[in-house]
Amino acid sequence: MYLIFGNCRIKVLVGISDAALIPQVQTLLAKYSPQKYSGSIFSYNQALQFLGNIVGPMLGSVVSGMFGYSSVFLSTSGLIAINYFWVRHSTKVIREGRA
Repeated sequence: MYLIFGNCRIKVLVGISDAALIPQVQTLLAKYSPQKYSGSIFSYNQALQFLGNIVGPMLGSVVSGMFGYSSVFLSTSGLIAINYFWVRHSTKVIREGRA
């Protein structure tokens, strides 16, 4: 019973973080994408977001089944670190233009 309520609390926190993050992503896409391609960029963003919502849990269950439950957290930490460095490298021009 407590597990269900704990899971519900986590889902609420994920929903709040999505509600805070998605408008920021949309704003950045609108600001830094060419006007000519803005429609296709927004559609790619939405499609890949929902694809990630499907593939992420599937990949997590495969990793958990093959290597154990703690490996899910280690692999997620690795993916977050890779994403951090990729975004840091990709936005270098934007950050230098602002400084």
